[in-house]
Amino acid sequence: MEHFTRFPNRSYDYILGAELTATQLKIVLAVCRWTYGWNREYCSLSLTELSELTGCSRRQIIRDIQTLVDTSFLVKGKEGRKNLLKFNEEIIEGP
Repeated sequence: MEHFTRFPNRSYDYILGAELTATQLKIVLAVCRWTYGWNREYCSLSLTELSELTGCSRRQIIRDIQTLVDTSFLVKGKEGRKNLLKFNEEIIEGP
């Protein structure tokens, strides 16, 4: 079977229960798709790529990425000049 993304059920359940705006949910799903889907720790999607993937404005993406990072939902990284993002699995509590 190909063309699928393996994603932990606990993470999926956490996202389902989170109070996210539509744009925030699209950003989180895009980040998960481009990290878990490619077996990478971080993804390096540009604002333009995120805008095209989600159908949301760059301005909204910038605001919502900052909100998601401030609330520890996403983690930012840096590789040279590239900005990196990943889903923060450490915010999920429980067994």
